[in-house]
Amino acid sequence: MKRTPGGRIDRDSADEVFARRKAETEDAPDDWRSWFRLAIAYHDARDTPRARKAMQRAIALREGRRPAEA
Repeated sequence: MKRTPGGRIDRDSADEVFARRKAETEDAPDDWRSWFRLAIAYHDARDTPRARKAMQRAIALREGRRPAEA
């Protein structure tokens, strides 16, 4: 992901990656890897609550548990 001269993640770059990760997750909602990548995208966008929920879902899927619906 591109960064600003000050070291922050470039917003346009983050938006592009986020859109790609969201589409991947919609295409494969039972794949823990897609939820993991979406959690990272939320984190990069500084959306901590959604990042945590996406990561919790990734962990549940990885462990073979059915994640709670939001």
